[in-house]
Amino acid sequence: MDVLSNSGKLQRTMRWLVPFLALSLALPALADSGLGKDEWNLTKKSLKDYLNEGYKVVGYDYTERERDKVIIHEYLMQKESDLVSCIDLQVMGEKDTHSFCKERVQPQK
Repeated sequence: MDVLSNSGKLQRTMRWLVPFLALSLALPALADSGLGKDEWNLTKKSLKDYLNEGYKVVGYDYTERERDKVIIHEYLMQKESDLVSCIDLQVMGEKDTHSFCKERVQPQK
């Protein structure tokens, strides 16, 4: 009986130990690969600033989230090889919008 109970403990331990060890070995490789690195930097410029600088709107998305009570306008703009995303958030029932823009950058290594 002792051998069987020890065998059960070993199996339970191995169920979490093997995935843990595999993840421990994989995380450093994923960190070096650049996955998850931020490729967008927030800017202090507005949508109007970018339009005045000659950026053209190449994409637009409108989302209304009833559950979150928010309306989202997202503009994707391009000038040569530079990309910018500007987002306007408006809480339903409010007049003010919250805006921010971010520029696409080369990820840091």
